[in-house]
Amino acid sequence: DAMTAQPAAAIAAFRELAAMGEPARPVLAYYLVERLTADRHAVRAAIEFLGRVGEDEKRLDELRAQAIDNLRGLDEGTKKARDAYDRGIPLLRRRIEADRLRLQTAATLLHRGEMVRLLRQASAKDAGAFSAAEESSLTDEAERAMGVTVRKALGVAPFGPTGRPAGGLLLDLWLHNAHESVKLYNHGLDVLGDDERQLVEMVNEYRHFLRLLPLEVDPRFVQSARRHSREMVEKGYFSHTSPTPGLEQPANRIMAAGFVARGRWAVSENIVMRARSARHAFDLWFDSPAHHRGMVDAEMSVTGVGRWDTHWTQHFGSAPRLMWLDERTRQAAIIKGEILPPQSAAATRPITRSGR
Repeated sequence: DAMTAQPAAAIAAFRELAAMGEPARPVLAYYLVERLTADRHAVRAAIEFLGRVGEDEKRLDELRAQAIDNLRGLDEGTKKARDAYDRGIPLLRRRIEADRLRLQTAATLLHRGEMVRLLRQASAKDAGAFSAAEESSLTDEAERAMGVTVRKALGVAPFGPTGRPAGGLLLDLWLHNAHESVKLYNHGLDVLGDDERQLVEMVNEYRHFLRLLPLEVDPRFVQSARRHSREMVEKGYFSHTSPTPGLEQPANRIMAAGFVARGRWAVSENIVMRARSARHAFDLWFDSPAHHRGMVDAEMSVTGVGRWDTHWTQHFGSAPRLMWLDERTRQAAIIKGEILPPQSAAATRPITRSGR
């Protein structure tokens, strides 16, 4: 376990071995040398990668600034936004890997000193390969490549209602934590079909590009969106306004699915028909100024996507994030009415008519 665990868990395992005393020293020394050597290779690989992506990160910052500025002129067209997106998303993906390596490298270096100390106690001879001067040089080189000290990188708060840095690299690391945390949370809910999940991830990736917070999936919003898509298909209409009494507007549909509005809140809805895939739906919304604004509204915190045949609905809301609340509160956020599962791809009917 000490060879494959995260640094903090590895340290705990090594401490247990050290507590066994003299009989365990040869084994402890062997595994410490293996772990320290592997970690050193990983740190050097991270340094090399971060050195290669430096220019990409500068270009990404430029494209992000352009994209954020372009949002003010969407009514004049989305061509500039599309250009920034197409060029910026591949760079963002490299940046995500770079930020992951920054945080991972910082965690590795934080615990490396104690591993070396334990090795010196277990085998002074083996510890010679990890001298204080060499270890200090490795840390200095890594911090230059990371652009931040180990302590500052690890001092970035986990995603939550507080702790957001003012700007710079620390803000980007915090946003990295935010998007990774929400992505993991959304996957854990298991309430979306594969194509619906893809659409949520595309929207959140674009929001990450714009330095916006990710949207958390709320199962009640998923149900309201999926029900609306199915109703549009079955009743043969395409509109934000439902003919069903009590479900006329998006807010009505969301509350009918169990959401309880408390205080000030906002909601918006994107719909599309004849969208063959999540990518197609995203692109159609991206190229429509009003729908584009819906995807990147900074006030929105939660979402739900529902596809039925080739009709798609996405709800956005400024509701509290359930992932920040206690388990009892989350359990109380129950879905009301029919729980409509995702429509299977096999059941999807082909496009047979034009839409708007």
